[in-house]
Amino acid sequence: MSKIDDIKLLEKIIRDMDVTKFYEKELNQIIRDLVEGNGDLFWFKQTGKEYFKWEDRNVFWNSIWSSYKVYPFGQFLESALEEDKKRLKKILNLDSLFNEVSCGSSLFGSNCPSDGESFELTEEMKQQAVNNKGWIDCPNKDCYQKTNILDNDYGICNELYDYLKNVYLNLFEKWSNEIMEEPGK
Repeated sequence: MSKIDDIKLLEKIIRDMDVTKFYEKELNQIIRDLVEGNGDLFWFKQTGKEYFKWEDRNVFWNSIWSSYKVYPFGQFLESALEEDKKRLKKILNLDSLFNEVSCGSSLFGSNCPSDGESFELTEEMKQQAVNNKGWIDCPNKDCYQKTNILDNDYGICNELYDYLKNVYLNLFEKWSNEIMEEPGK
């Protein structure tokens, strides 16, 4: 499949998850509150804006995504993928999106000989990750550490969130436009 097809499939896989549906309700309410003039002070502090203005919406949308992508949404999404072998396998098989992994053990002082270099994500590594909640053996034969493929720093999650950023920024825009089109707005 093409990269565009893989991104569409990734969006479907992620947005069909219960954890995602839960956070989308929360994110939708944040957008609604801002558009309706009832935004939480947190978002004004985050953006440096005194109040929400339509022309500043992208500043708010980026701030919301940046805040949610790691915690709480990202953390709970990663945990859900650890438990959902079927979805994790589908995501790992999106070869145009996820095809490399690094050993994260050097981050913890074990000095992997790979020194942070990336490795091709093989079929064997994908299966090992699916069977072990994201954990794989370091591909470097001289390293005896395990690394988590779902880690934000050396796994696939950084790229996962990069792809999802556009999905969610577009979704925030769609929600805000729908709110503005409601009767009485």
